[in-house]
Amino acid sequence: MPELRYQQTGPLTNHALPLEHFDALASGAGEPATVRLLLAGEYSRRLLLLRALLDRAAERPALLGALPPAEAVWNTLIDVHARAPDVLHRVLLHPQVGTWISHALRRSRWGAENAGPDQTDVGQIHAVALAAAIRAGLSIRTRVPVRCGGVLLPTLGLARFPSVTGYETANADSADGLCRLRVQDHEVVVPADPGMDAPGWWSLRSLRCRSGGRVLTVSFDDIDPYRNLADPVEPCRLDDRTVDAWRRVLDAAWEVLARWHPATADAMAAGLMSIAPLAGDASWTVQSASTGDGFGGALISLPPDPVTLAVTLVHEFQHVKLGGLLHLTTLYHEDAREDLYAPWRPDPRPLAGLVQGTYAFFGITDFWRTQRHEGTERDRRIADFEFAYSRRQTWTGLRTLMRSRLLTDLGERLVHRLTARLRPWLAEPVHNDSARAAWAAAVDHRAGWRIRNLPVDLEWVGEAVEAWRHRHDPPPIGSTEPAVGNNGSIWAHSRLTLYRSWLATRNGHGGACLQLPDAAAVPGVTCADLAMLVGEPAQATRGYLGRITGDCADLDAWTGLGLALAAAGGTPAWRPLLRTPELVHALYRELADDPAPPSPLDLALWLGCRPPGRRSPDLL
Repeated sequence: MPELRYQQTGPLTNHALPLEHFDALASGAGEPATVRLLLAGEYSRRLLLLRALLDRAAERPALLGALPPAEAVWNTLIDVHARAPDVLHRVLLHPQVGTWISHALRRSRWGAENAGPDQTDVGQIHAVALAAAIRAGLSIRTRVPVRCGGVLLPTLGLARFPSVTGYETANADSADGLCRLRVQDHEVVVPADPGMDAPGWWSLRSLRCRSGGRVLTVSFDDIDPYRNLADPVEPCRLDDRTVDAWRRVLDAAWEVLARWHPATADAMAAGLMSIAPLAGDASWTVQSASTGDGFGGALISLPPDPVTLAVTLVHEFQHVKLGGLLHLTTLYHEDAREDLYAPWRPDPRPLAGLVQGTYAFFGITDFWRTQRHEGTERDRRIADFEFAYSRRQTWTGLRTLMRSRLLTDLGERLVHRLTARLRPWLAEPVHNDSARAAWAAAVDHRAGWRIRNLPVDLEWVGEAVEAWRHRHDPPPIGSTEPAVGNNGSIWAHSRLTLYRSWLATRNGHGGACLQLPDAAAVPGVTCADLAMLVGEPAQATRGYLGRITGDCADLDAWTGLGLALAAAGGTPAWRPLLRTPELVHALYRELADDPAPPSPLDLALWLGCRPPGRRSPDLL
């Protein structure tokens, strides 16, 4: 197979990321020059993956089916690079090309079930080459795969053949600035300006924002079938009203970033290239995701306001930067276990996931730290809580990572630099309402995670049952945490939404509520939660006890009871309910059939009188 020959000024070398740029990323930041270094590394990675895919297709021609051989693609890309290297750079660095090429390479090696013929995914390389040739003004005649009636030309748009319901091939002929695609008797002409819609053609839309001289330009991708491989969706054209709504909120979000977070905006302008809209979900304020394979891309559902979009962009761009860094160096040794607590997730996480989440939430904390001094009083009140809460989450994540023995030297350097930058933020004052709500939300999440995911020490439970029945002191709790078992439990942290609603409607810090959140308006929230929210812990305690009596498997009631008792003060009963709720719950179930079963309150008080053998120092 021919080699792709670059014009070189010197010998090929490995990419190098100077230590000052690594340290900038390790502090959670990174200027445009740093982002451009990550992009250079990403481009080389795409070329290597591309060559690996083509080598695989050359070894196994059946992967391309009725499409031209791999050598034809390589020759086209050589021609594009010779004529317009910037075009090849632009096409290969398109985020959705990154997700496709990694997916296709995995499929070429391990196959895929119920995913159509191989040529649909592997053969997409012909569409990539065609798109590059069109942009470079090259004449080309080839064939490309048709997937469910569409031919996706990356960075350009989607040709639509409604009569094709499955998988087909289309003849493509591009010459003199015009490309024609034909399937049987149906022809689609790619317009001379591919950015305009035309009969049978959906262009790849673009959104451009400007504020104070800072410009963000991103593709707005609702057409690429590879934009969300975690939860695949076919092309789904958004109507003009929805696109206009996105344009307005993105303009306003960019204003927030450019005005109050200029360094972040500058880096984002250099590295964020695509937003793929996600469908909304009533249980989330906004959904978002990104992948290391798709450097520079983010998937986001339409947010309710510009600040929410701004912090979501910060969140996903943190993932983008870290993903690029991980393609250049190793921060941790791979570990297949999923047993770590992440204070933003309902499920146990692997080390890789915790590193990603902690880095992202550091960026969120940094955002809210600045944002809490801007905007209206209500805006500042909300941001004050978000800062107090996210700094707790990030600190917990960093503490867990610091205890890991699987970090490399550079991984430890990153964690230590993030920790050093975050530590003084922990002492920055926030209003009492925000501090209390942040503490309650963090402790509530940790307790809710424990009661669902930590297995119970059955030997301890047996000893505790006997001690209770004989009116002895409870047995000591071991100092070692049990091995986490991921039971697949997914739960919504409903009280967090309630805290946010409450703080957003208060008439100033410490003032009366303008509007008490309706329990029915926040799924999963009950009257006991509302009672605790408005400072009636005794009423909340009675409510939670009633819920437990009615259904001892109501896990939110157990953790809510701990929060209510902590708010009431005067009793140590809250400690075991928030520190080791899984043990209290298990013990209660064992004693439930006794002639005189204990109340949850008496049991918690009995356990709370003994100093705990282990605790959660990050939270309690």
